[in-house]
Amino acid sequence: MAGAHTKLNKLDNTETAESAKVMFEVYRVSGHDDRYRVVYYTELNEKNKEREISAAMAGESLFDGFIADAHKKDAKVVIARHLEAWDGRVDPDLDAFERELAPFLA
Repeated sequence: MAGAHTKLNKLDNTETAESAKVMFEVYRVSGHDDRYRVVYYTELNEKNKEREISAAMAGESLFDGFIADAHKKDAKVVIARHLEAWDGRVDPDLDAFERELAPFLA
């Protein structure tokens, strides 16, 4: 019995570690204005899930990954700053984006 309890605790810890990440994707919206967007998949709710996933799937994926939950706020600032620059017609530099975001990735 003790072995089963330990196994369950390990599963619980794995699930907690997995849930301590935010899955996201940065994509370019196809269309006349080529805007850049981000979707934080693990933060979607039933109300917006289908719409947001459909929009991301219709766009051109540029970058995806997981953000450590502890760094979520800082990572979102970095992402927002890059998207704003790219929407302002600065060509996306995905290498620079990844370098700046790296400390926050899980």
